[in-house]
Amino acid sequence: MEKSINNYILVINGPMLAGKSTLAKLFLNEENTIRISSDVVKWLIGGYDATNNEHRALKEEMAYSLAETGVKNSLSLIVDGGHNKYRKKLRELADKYNYHYLSINLEAPKEILEKRFQERVISGKKNDSQKISVTTKEGFDSRHEWYLKENRDLDGMVFDTTKNTPEEIFKKVKDILRV
Repeated sequence: MEKSINNYILVINGPMLAGKSTLAKLFLNEENTIRISSDVVKWLIGGYDATNNEHRALKEEMAYSLAETGVKNSLSLIVDGGHNKYRKKLRELADKYNYHYLSINLEAPKEILEKRFQERVISGKKNDSQKISVTTKEGFDSRHEWYLKENRDLDGMVFDTTKNTPEEIFKKVKDILRV
């Protein structure tokens, strides 16, 4: 019989198109779990500009407020994306409420991510309801470099999404979170 998973905060880091959202969605089948997506929060801010420090700070503040509300209501959190300062705040929140904290990195070779990026841009042009904030190769390269330099959790476990399916990663992470 499987042991239950106590409350946790799982932070899923990775460059664009590494599979963060796909993995996060698998966790939504768990009871009392909410997903806090940086992508969803940024689309709540009219005229969001990723190069605008005030916009980025507002996005982080809004996401953290959601996290804090979730934890106060005994919900587990799946957080996709976040830089070092944000992860530190989430770790402190986990410690304060005696939650298990785990940060992982989903990665893939850059050429694979570039191919996924090209496919998403083509798909987005065909589907007006699909929101895409980065549509140029330069934007993709800039975001990828930002992940490697500032967003990658150097203490987090790394899963290569070309060698592990989302379901396999989900199972491995659940096993780690199991008490």
